[in-house]
Amino acid sequence: MRAARVEHGDVRNLSRQILDWEKGKHFPCDWADAYATAYDLPRTELFPASRSTSAGTLDLSTIPDNRDEDDVKRRRLIQDAGALAAGAAVAPMLATLTDAWQASHPRLPGASVSRAMLDDWANAYATHVRSYVNDAPERVLAGLTRDWAEMAPHLAQTQPKDVERDLAHAAAKHAYLVAGTALQIGDARLATRWWATARGLADRSGDNLLSAYTRSWEVTNRVTDPREDLGELLALARDA
Repeated sequence: MRAARVEHGDVRNLSRQILDWEKGKHFPCDWADAYATAYDLPRTELFPASRSTSAGTLDLSTIPDNRDEDDVKRRRLIQDAGALAAGAAVAPMLATLTDAWQASHPRLPGASVSRAMLDDWANAYATHVRSYVNDAPERVLAGLTRDWAEMAPHLAQTQPKDVERDLAHAAAKHAYLVAGTALQIGDARLATRWWATARGLADRSGDNLLSAYTRSWEVTNRVTDPREDLGELLALARDA
């Protein structure tokens, strides 16, 4: 049987349908299994019976990358994220628990992080994906902000090769979810910053599949905007 030709308009329509689902406008009955496969999560975990929502705003424009005063900014970001996700009264306790939990694990030789911290950030991806497909964008950003604020200072430091690889791998997945969520709230400028961050981190991880997925998912998200440069998106798709 001859394969049907895929037109650019078909790609736009499909991408728009996907983005509408991610914004909660409809349930992807025909695509649920495909999404579960793409995110490597069981369908029952990705699409729970109930969908929770949240309201609020969160500023991700300032990400800590230095020391002392940036450590204060990092803690503030964690508290702000906790306030949005769990309430203002609980936020300081969440920040303290985060610091205490990280301090309880010995750092890897020559590294600023522990194996437990790396595994925790890697495992957090599944939680963020479930939030991404079921919660309001503001709530998604709250969770991503808290984890990114924890990772950022370590990304700026020199780490052993295996630690740098694992850290970059986890951070890249967080970054492209931030970019996708930024598009959902209508901030294309913020999304641009985080698409570039995701690509760079994916490449640093040395995982070619992750690098390809990061680029292809970026194209899928960006192609619905008629103002986009289709030549640039085509180059990204070819790169993927």
